[in-house]
Amino acid sequence: MGKLRIPDRFKPGLQLLAKIPSTSYEEILTAGSHAPSTFATNRELAAWIASEVPSLPEADVAKIIGSLTSLYRLRLRDDVSSSKLAADVAIAASEFIANLGPEFEKRLATLLPLQFLNVTSVKAKELQIQGEKTLCDSKILTDIRPVFGESVGESPDAAIIIHTLKLGFHDSGSPSHRDIYISLDSDDISSLKKALERAEEKERSLRLVLEQAKIQLIDLQ
Repeated sequence: MGKLRIPDRFKPGLQLLAKIPSTSYEEILTAGSHAPSTFATNRELAAWIASEVPSLPEADVAKIIGSLTSLYRLRLRDDVSSSKLAADVAIAASEFIANLGPEFEKRLATLLPLQFLNVTSVKAKELQIQGEKTLCDSKILTDIRPVFGESVGESPDAAIIIHTLKLGFHDSGSPSHRDIYISLDSDDISSLKKALERAEEKERSLRLVLEQAKIQLIDLQ
C-alpha cells in the first residue's frame, strides 16, 4: 500500500479520535467490544455506540464511527494488519492534526480489529464503486445559440436551443473528480427521461422481489 490519502469527509472523525479524553476512548472501546455485529448502516451503529458513550455527543460518535468503518474495510480489502494501517493513518493524519502523539496510533490499532466495524452498508458501498466510473453529480445546462447569416454584424437569421448534460464522476482507483459534457436535443431529452423512468420501474420491481424474499435492502446515499 502506497502513501495513504485521507478523504476530507473522514478527517473530522480522526481529529476527534485523536483529541477525545481517555475516558471517552475507553467507553468506545468497551462498547465496541460487546456490540452486536449485525448493524446495517453507520447511522444504526453510531446510535448504538452513542448510547453506551455518555461522555460524547452522538454527532461526534457518528463522525468517529464513519472514519473507523471505512478504515476497517480498507484493512480487509488491502489485507494489511491493524498495526500497519494504524501507523500509515497516523503518518497521513499528522498533516492535518497538530501535535499528534503516539496515543492516536495505539487507539487505532486497538479498535480496527473489532468486528463491530464491519457494517453492511460500507461493504455494499464498495460494490457500488467498483465500476469503472462512479457518478458524483449531474446537471443539464440549456441555452440559445444564434445562427448568423453571411454577415455577423447583422441580427441572426435563426436560433437553436441546446441542452448540455454535465456528468461529474470519479474514475475507479482515482481520487480525482472529472466532468464530461454531452450535447442533447429535445429527442435526446425525451429518450433519457424514458430510460430513467424505466430504471425507476425496474427498481420498484426488484425491491418487491427482495421484500418477498426477506432480503435486506441497503439504500446507499
